[in-house]
Amino acid sequence: SKIHVYFNTQLNDYEIDQAMQEVRNAVDRVDNLPEEAEVPIVIEIDVAIFPVCMVGLSGQIPMMQLQDIARDVADAFENIKGVSEVDIVGEREPEIWIELNPRRMSAYGISVPEVAQAIAERTRNLPGGTVEMDAHETAIRMKGEPQDPEDLGEIVLRSTDKGTIYLRDLARITPTLEKPWTLTFIDKKNALVLGIKRKKNVNMIQIVDDVKRLMNEIPAQYPGLKTTLYFDQSREIKKRIKELQVNGMFGIGLVFLVLWVSMGIRNALFASVGIPVSFLLTFILMKAFGLSINALTLFGLILVLGIVVDDAIVVLENIYRHIEKGKPLVQATLEGSRQVLAPVLASVTTTMAAFFPILIMVGGVIGRYLADLPKVVIFALTASLFEVFFMLPSHVVELTPKNNDGKKRKPRFDIFQPFRRIYYPYLRVILHHRYISVLFILFSTALAFFLYFKTDFVMFPKSDVFPRFNIYFDLPANSTLERSRETLMALSDLVRERIGDELKAPIAVAGMKEINYEPIYGTHFGMLMVILKDEKERDHSVVELMDRVRDEAGQLLTSLGATAFVLERLIEGPPVGADVDIKIQSPQWESSAGISRLIREEMARHRGIVDIQDDFSREKQFMEITVD
Repeated sequence: SKIHVYFNTQLNDYEIDQAMQEVRNAVDRVDNLPEEAEVPIVIEIDVAIFPVCMVGLSGQIPMMQLQDIARDVADAFENIKGVSEVDIVGEREPEIWIELNPRRMSAYGISVPEVAQAIAERTRNLPGGTVEMDAHETAIRMKGEPQDPEDLGEIVLRSTDKGTIYLRDLARITPTLEKPWTLTFIDKKNALVLGIKRKKNVNMIQIVDDVKRLMNEIPAQYPGLKTTLYFDQSREIKKRIKELQVNGMFGIGLVFLVLWVSMGIRNALFASVGIPVSFLLTFILMKAFGLSINALTLFGLILVLGIVVDDAIVVLENIYRHIEKGKPLVQATLEGSRQVLAPVLASVTTTMAAFFPILIMVGGVIGRYLADLPKVVIFALTASLFEVFFMLPSHVVELTPKNNDGKKRKPRFDIFQPFRRIYYPYLRVILHHRYISVLFILFSTALAFFLYFKTDFVMFPKSDVFPRFNIYFDLPANSTLERSRETLMALSDLVRERIGDELKAPIAVAGMKEINYEPIYGTHFGMLMVILKDEKERDHSVVELMDRVRDEAGQLLTSLGATAFVLERLIEGPPVGADVDIKIQSPQWESSAGISRLIREEMARHRGIVDIQDDFSREKQFMEITVD
């Protein structure tokens, strides 16, 4: 079972940590759980619990052998620097199956409870006290769990004058796996999926690269095993870093070119060097405040890439103007910088002010997710101010020739002359008809407000960041796991036929589905993860491929008895849930189920509403026997 604890989203990190510790303390104080219950654990939901990548292990290999391989591979992945743990999806606990022979039991006069009691007494772990050694105290625990199935056969059931009766004399003992709660398949073959999780504030890209390196070595060690990498979250980080590099090079190049043409090569170098210096200072501030390089912070850096040079251009232009007046270099630099201090500060702080409300006014999960964006923008703009007023003037003084003759230096090329020829006549017309110009500005402002309210608002737009979508379905509550598996196999064939070469692999999981990223288990549930090829290898977007599959998948699942199905794609950003949530509260489960069914039927009639699902757990049918 699982209990969800939701904290007030207005709490800060310290208060949440304190509340989490109180929850752990409360759970530790619970001492009246059933003897067969496992020790409860408290897990904090954090971005680190989501895997940075998933590795599928499949092939024509018996499940017990595949599990042994998966554990070895998981141990190798856990040795990678920065990996916190590796989950094995689809793993089943080992069990020892004891099949009693009724005839032999009758012949020996031994009952089933007698056998069960003998096994329980020999397979218990018991505390053995403590031993003091020098200044240390060591606890002793006596383990009775069998290390090998054959050890169980040596359990003595009864000793008589005629001899000793062992468990092996009346039972067949076989090592096996526990009854599966879920079944996992890749390309319709038995499979296990390794979810690789990272520690906080570690290099995700390096982790995935190390995983890929180990994956290349695995097939040689285990013949017949196929390994496939899925859900690689480092791809988006690499893409953003590449965009930042390209935009940075183009930005520096264009700034340098324009300033070289208009102000000379030396001033062009002064302004262009401000971009890497500002970013270097930004990275220092990010490290100091605990921010990492991720998709959101990289977006913020790309956003301010063209802004950080604006104040440098203003300061350089004003210093250049004072130099042209014939002032000494140091005086021109000081007066030129001091003169534009107020306007540059006003310009930069207004830009900061535009992002500051995101930092303090947006709360909840969305606010925590978006907080990194304004922080990076504010850090970068602050760094650019520091570079402009504390570093740039000294560069100008040190690297500009001292023999200033006071003559105005004309640029090599006057690139603004064509613009002036167009701009001046238009300016005269606007000033001559100033009332009409003001009315035009007011009309444009009103039109902008009108279009703003008519434009659709989407917090996180659809994109192809994650080349994957999932198909969930519910079968009748009394359906077996085998029926869910057969339904998934038929659905996999349909998806492969409809998507074709753009499909990388279908991962089928019988006995589980997800609602708002939370797993729900039941033998009548099924989930098909449709893993697509990278965007460059596809001709269609994820949404287009979903629409291609939706209708036929619905018809197939309905014909196979599914009571509900949903197609869901992963979106960029925090989990925001469905577009509309309806919560039903009732003192009786039957009433909740009836209301849920009526709402689902009514919403299904409305065009444009798709993927309706609920988290109501429908109980299996059971038979009650009353003994007469």
